[in-house]
Amino acid sequence: MLFGSISKSPFEEISCLELQHKQLLAAGVPPDLIFSASLRKKTDTRSSLRNCLKVMRPQSTLIILTLDRLGDRPLDVIQLGDFFPRR
Repeated sequence: MLFGSISKSPFEEISCLELQHKQLLAAGVPPDLIFSASLRKKTDTRSSLRNCLKVMRPQSTLIILTLDRLGDRPLDVIQLGDFFPRR
């Protein structure tokens, strides 16, 4: 199952979200499985991404358009590992 996560920074136009949404739809992500966030400041927690990760099932695929949508700092991306099961 495909999931998508889109976000925009405070410096990007709202059309940025629309473009990302269209690209995920073109990639085959169902509209109801696209999670969206409009980040207002550096301290926002990307809760929509975390909510997306919580509802994903094993063998699901998360599609993001650029790595910076996962976090502003490498530590943010590393901390996402807590949402994935250990093997």
